[in-house]
Amino acid sequence: MVHIIWITGLIITLWGVTALFRPDWMKKFISVVSKGKLVYLAAGLKILMGIIFLVFATQCQWPGFIIAVGILSAAGATIFCLIPFIKITVYLTWWQNRPSWVYRLWGISAAAFGIALMYGGFPQTP
Repeated sequence: MVHIIWITGLIITLWGVTALFRPDWMKKFISVVSKGKLVYLAAGLKILMGIIFLVFATQCQWPGFIIAVGILSAAGATIFCLIPFIKITVYLTWWQNRPSWVYRLWGISAAAFGIALMYGGFPQTP
């Protein structure tokens, strides 16, 4: 189960690289998530991942980093759920109207974070 952490880092890295080369896909993803209340499903998954990170952090290469990511993930998603839905949709609409270079910059940042998560989340060697 500890492998789920570095696999999550791999997925984030791939998502970041995709946003770098295909920013229009990210805009489409945001438009799909902003319809209805799918944002709460995403927030719930983020809370679940944060808890998983906290449970398995001690078995990873960088336990402090994984603990910090787990706390920030779970706490941030919990606070996000407290925001009124109309404000969330306004925020997502704002993101949809950003130029492509913003998505590319976000993709570079996400890929760098994903690489750090992959390395830090890899299981400790005995």
